[in-house]
Amino acid sequence: MLSKCANPTCPNLFRYLHEGRLYLINSVSRFDRRKQFTRPGSKSAPPEYAWLCSVCSSYMTIHIDEEAGTIVLVDSAALRCRELHNNP
Repeated sequence: MLSKCANPTCPNLFRYLHEGRLYLINSVSRFDRRKQFTRPGSKSAPPEYAWLCSVCSSYMTIHIDEEAGTIVLVDSAALRCRELHNNP
């Protein structure tokens, strides 16, 4: 269950799907997916989600790495664009 923005420093609470950006996090590795398909009737893990609020999603993104897990990254191109629009 989502409760807040995935940015650890952001206090914004998750309330509405239309605010921010929702990410589907696939917690099953490629190896586990291959095993899953070879075992008929096996139960898969429920999907996991991460959410960035409107402000954070304007300059951040979520990257999923099989070794490190879910990582919140600053999107440098979006950050530069945001700075240009905020500084006339």
